Amino acid sequence: MYKLLSRKLLGKNYSSAVKGIIIAAIVGGSLSNVFENKITVAQSVIILTALVSNAIMMWKLLSSSDNAKCLKGLFAMPYDEKKTLWGYAAATGLYTLTMRTSYLIALFIALSKFTAEGAVLFLLSFIYSVFGTLTAFANRAKKPYIGALIAAAGVIMAFILPKGMTAAAVLAAADIAVMVIFNMQKTRAFMVTPGSFQKKSEHHSKPNALLPKYIFRHLLSNKGNLISIVVILFFSCFMSVNFEKMGFKAGCAIGMMIISMNTPLATIVSSNKDLKKKLDTLPNKTKRFFVPYGSVLFGYYIVTYAIFITAFSLATGDLNIKTILAGILFAAESAVIISLLEDKLTITKWNTEADLIRHPRKYILPLIVLTEGLLIFML
Repeated sequence: MYKLLSRKLLGKNYSSAVKGIIIAAIVGGSLSNVFENKITVAQSVIILTALVSNAIMMWKLLSSSDNAKCLKGLFAMPYDEKKTLWGYAAATGLYTLTMRTSYLIALFIALSKFTAEGAVLFLLSFIYSVFGTLTAFANRAKKPYIGALIAAAGVIMAFILPKGMTAAAVLAAADIAVMVIFNMQKTRAFMVTPGSFQKKSEHHSKPNALLPKYIFRHLLSNKGNLISIVVILFFSCFMSVNFEKMGFKAGCAIGMMIISMNTPLATIVSSNKDLKKKLDTLPNKTKRFFVPYGSVLFGYYIVTYAIFITAFSLATGDLNIKTILAGILFAAESAVIISLLEDKLTITKWNTEADLIRHPRKYILPLIVLTEGLLIFML
């Protein structure tokens, strides 16, 4: 199982994993040269960042249709239950570590005073998130409360654990506990049915309503999309508020950058090769598809940024016209950039959905938002 999945997710001879680590190191090194004044990051931020960011990535991976096809092929052959279960955990965990978590580590090292103690807490939180998410996903249908309890325990630990080695000891014990629970799961519990959440409509829609309905169905096709939106909003607000409290004036920009990087609508064309082929044959496709697509994206970003700014202002007690105008600017900018990228730079060379998640194109918009946000809020 590990060989099958690792080749698919991490590339032949771990080529994709190595590439991800190298890119993370380059990004971290570049930012480190720009930001000379390091900030002190609270322990709760380190723990919660490792828990939430990894859980989002893991859940998207586990619920993907590629995962369903891979497991379906596996179950057609004889397999060892425990060996397969732990091989599955190792492959998915290593994937998130090299393709997402490595970037977070690079950012922490570049922007903050990231100590050895912080690195240990981050690693222990990452392990808890890997096995906690796997366990929650395995029980998503029959025992969803298990996932809720695991998530609640993680959040509680992030906020109440004392500083120092006591926190590390508690996290290590939590890791062992969640691994014991994970070991009780069955590999078949990770099976998902491709398109199981999609519903076919029997009636014909008006042409001008087809695109919004298609996008709405795309969001509903996987419950993880809606869950991730809520989690990302909470996480972006938490990070922004804490960066502000730590003396970083552009904390709001950090939150907007996180939102721009994690929208499920950014690869709606790239992820559907059949749709891409049909659009290629559509006359004047930019005007007939991508302009309305950009309008829907603008509405999505206006709503998400409005929720974020409201929560951020309530938490910090500060709301100014600069923040509101920045939200409107970034919403319009994000809609235009994503529409152009999906129209002119569609991702076509991908074999699995994981390739879309880790594609370098994903970081174009967040870097633009972060750069402009720093200029707006730091000046």
